[in-house]
Amino acid sequence: MNNWLKVYLLFCVLGIMVYFNSLNNAFLMDDYDFLSNPVQSQTKFIFSQWNPYREQVLGVLDSFDIQGYYRPMAHMLLDFCYPVFKNNLWQYHLLNLFLFVFASSLVYLLIAKLTGNFYLAFLAGLLYLIHPINGMVVNYISASVIAFQVICMLGALLLLLGSLERNNNRTLYFLSLLFSFLSLFWHESGVMTPFYIGAVILLFRKESLRHKALYLLPYFLISFSYIVFRIGFLGIN
Repeated sequence: MNNWLKVYLLFCVLGIMVYFNSLNNAFLMDDYDFLSNPVQSQTKFIFSQWNPYREQVLGVLDSFDIQGYYRPMAHMLLDFCYPVFKNNLWQYHLLNLFLFVFASSLVYLLIAKLTGNFYLAFLAGLLYLIHPINGMVVNYISASVIAFQVICMLGALLLLLGSLERNNNRTLYFLSLLFSFLSLFWHESGVMTPFYIGAVILLFRKESLRHKALYLLPYFLISFSYIVFRIGFLGIN
C-alpha cells in the first residue's frame, strides 16, 4: 500500500505536468448537450437518472436523446458537478485528471499484484497515464465516465483478488460484485467486465476450474441481467 501511495502521488505530479495545458480547454461536442440539459444540471434530478423513462416522467426535453442511451451514474456525476463548477472549465478538467491518475495507479497496482514486478507495473501505469490516445479522458469533460468505468472495472478485479488472497473474504467479494454492477451504469461496455475478470482468474489463479466457475458465475449473471434489462426497457440498441 505504501508503494501504491507513492506511485499515486508521483502520477499526480506527472499527470499535472503532461496535461496542465489542457485545463482550460473549451467544452467539446456533447459536453454542451449535457451541460445545457436541465436534467443534467440540476441536483433535484439526481435520483431520477435511474428511471429509463425519466424525460417522459419529468416532462422535460432531453437534448441528448439517443435511443438506448442509459448511463445513470455518469448523469448523476454531472448533476453533482454542474451546481458547483458551473462553467469553470478547469475544475471539470482537474477532476477528470485526478480520476484518470487514480485509474492509472490501479493499473500499476493490478500489474504489480499479478506479476510481482514493480518496475513493469510502474511502466505500465505510466504508459497508460501519458499515452496520447488517453488524453481525451482529461480534455473531454464528459469523458469522466470513462475514468470512473475503468476504476470500477479494475476495482472489481482487485477486490476479487483480495478476497481470494484472504480465504474468500465475503465482504471483499460482494464489494467486487458491486463494483462490477456499477461499471455497467457508467458505460454500457461494462458488460465486458466479467470477461476481463475471467481472463485474469483463468491465467493467474491455481484453483480448480470448477471453483473458478463458481465465483465467476455471479459476474456473468450481473451482465446478463443488465442486457435483459436494456432489451426490455431501451431496445436492442
